Amino acid sequence: MYAFFLISGVVDMVGYSGTTIPDGLDYCTLALALAIEGLLFASHVHGREILDIHIHLLLVKVIAATVVVVLLEARFRRHPLLPLGRAFLLMLQGTWFWAVAVILYKHGQGHSDWDLSSPESVMMATIYFSWHCAVIFVVMIFMHLLMARFYLGRSGEKSLLPSRERLHNLSKATWGEVPNSDTKYSILSSDEDMDSNDNDGGGDFNANNKNFKMERGVDFEEA
Repeated sequence: MYAFFLISGVVDMVGYSGTTIPDGLDYCTLALALAIEGLLFASHVHGREILDIHIHLLLVKVIAATVVVVLLEARFRRHPLLPLGRAFLLMLQGTWFWAVAVILYKHGQGHSDWDLSSPESVMMATIYFSWHCAVIFVVMIFMHLLMARFYLGRSGEKSLLPSRERLHNLSKATWGEVPNSDTKYSILSSDEDMDSNDNDGGGDFNANNKNFKMERGVDFEEA
């Protein structure tokens, strides 16, 4: 398991160093590492008590959901809720790891006060799992509100998340639904001056410019 997460980290560092790697490879290696983790934990429950099996299967379900979200994030890179969902699931995975250790081993004492063969214990563990979900969700909402208080007051924006229209336009631009023979691109400089010498209809792309305008019936700018 650790080896696959090491591979995922190495791929991330190689990509951030500027080396050309296949698009989406970092997401795929992370999804692979999580899938191997889930497989190992799913195989970790044979011959265990029902409570032991149940709390491990809850962890496996969280890992499986994380794999799905990571793969969706690889496809829809600009959707703001997918990174938040991944953060939520990874935090839930971490806190539930801690809860499993407490339930089974009671802070390293080697024994548990829980009745591992009791259906009532299974129900209580499920309730505790739902509490973990609720607390993490509230913490993330609090962090969002805290960041909004400091960020939005300075930027003048109305929300930390992009509007639905802007998100739709950015998604089309990312996945090639907009660029075709009918699409015209032109770069806007910081003072919004257009290049009057552009003769090819395709726009003057300058790496030093920060904004661009897409002309296909809908205009938007990307910082």
